[in-house]
Amino acid sequence: MYRYSSCFRGVDFKLSLYPSFIYPLFEEPQPNTFIKVYGYAKGLTVKQLDNAVEFSHSAPLDLEDLRSLSGSWLDPLGSLEELDPKPRRIVEQFLKMYPGLRIVTVPKDYVLLFIAIFLSRNTDFHVNTSRWMKKLFRVFGEPEKIVEEPEKIRCIGSSYQLRQLPQALKIFFYKVEVKSCENPDELRKVLLKIPNVGPKVADAYLLFVCRLSSVSPIDTNFMRMLKMLGLIEGKYVVPNKSMCLQAQSCVETIRCRYSDACAVPRVRRLFGSLTGWVQTAAYLHVKTVCRKSLCKDCALRIVCKGSSL
Repeated sequence: MYRYSSCFRGVDFKLSLYPSFIYPLFEEPQPNTFIKVYGYAKGLTVKQLDNAVEFSHSAPLDLEDLRSLSGSWLDPLGSLEELDPKPRRIVEQFLKMYPGLRIVTVPKDYVLLFIAIFLSRNTDFHVNTSRWMKKLFRVFGEPEKIVEEPEKIRCIGSSYQLRQLPQALKIFFYKVEVKSCENPDELRKVLLKIPNVGPKVADAYLLFVCRLSSVSPIDTNFMRMLKMLGLIEGKYVVPNKSMCLQAQSCVETIRCRYSDACAVPRVRRLFGSLTGWVQTAAYLHVKTVCRKSLCKDCALRIVCKGSSL
């Protein structure tokens, strides 16, 4: 058994797993112990040991895979200096509330990540997407079988997300591979040409598979929160598929006829390489604090225009 722990301090794996698209790939058989039950490094055990994370597996693991799994590939504290004072104060508050939060992922599970992201559209990720994923693994075993036997998808459920999956996955298999991340702008366009894949799905894929931390899935909920925190003013446009297919570039540089109105460059100017981490923290905050009306205990209540206090 191979064990790894000394390099992964300051990480709260349980907290970080909750907003991650690898969440359905793990089970928690006992408190603070997680087993990877699907995909790459199946059988991997992750243990939370106070302020550190220990990984153990029957086979040796690559250091980059461990950095992805632990979220140590991106240290939010190390990027604070690049931020202007106002967004920096918000990030610092998020860091106080969620000090061990990282973006944990497994890029080698890029097919499973695409499935999870695709199925997460317009539904409760932890209730529906996670349940669908576990049923998919039981019924099909391997993702390729979803394309080969699409009629079996009815055994999982009747939602439009599931019904649209076989066609999208068939094109994904044909067009996308691991090395596609080497050209992220081209990859984004390829993803957007897949039926029912919009900017939110494409950008989530770039963040969790390509580890592009300046990219983040942008939606109305995230933008509403930034407006309530006083970070976004005036009108903006949440990107849509039609807009983004016309863009020359939206990842490494932004060259787009809609860039003056689009929310993407505005958010990226605020948070830079921490854009993906901030969106992850905001998603976690909305689910665990805002939707439960826990404004009284929220460190952001002083600046939040939506606070009930």
